[in-house]
Amino acid sequence: MFPIAPQPSPEPHEQRAQHARLSVFRRALVAAAVAVLVVKLVWFAVDAMPLFYMGDSRAYINSALWHRPLTDRSNTYGWLVWAFAVVPRSLTTLVLAQTLAGAATAWLLAVILLRFFKVHPAITVSAAVVLAGEPLQMLYERMVLTESFTILLLVVYTLLSLSYLVRPRLVMLVAIAGGLPS
Repeated sequence: MFPIAPQPSPEPHEQRAQHARLSVFRRALVAAAVAVLVVKLVWFAVDAMPLFYMGDSRAYINSALWHRPLTDRSNTYGWLVWAFAVVPRSLTTLVLAQTLAGAATAWLLAVILLRFFKVHPAITVSAAVVLAGEPLQMLYERMVLTESFTILLLVVYTLLSLSYLVRPRLVMLVAIAGGLPS
């Protein structure tokens, strides 16, 4: 084999610049996380009432209560309803779990904007906060429906796909192709 030439070490000023960029990146992500959690938890404190879209919500609740598989809907959500509502005996905990899923979705938007699109940190934090307070997003968090967790999975899928495009690896491709159970 050919000998590998040693890589030149980065100049000290390049290391400082890279460290500064990483510090700004981390501060923006922490700021986004705090801002998103504040928005979500304030709205949760104001309104934690679960909402129902009968037909769909009824099917998910029946699936959770009686452990019956659904033929025309996601069975995974019935398990989540069981874990977050039946076991604690309250739909409020399901709304809290869906609110936290919405917070994670908004935070992952900040991660994607910063890491892959190099958006300015202030704009990134603002976009995450706007998504956290978006009315339809908050409606989904109150509904006994799959949307809140599904949107989170879509954002995770997008993050994995962008990661693969930046640095192709077989493990990442398998994770993307494998997906999650429906």
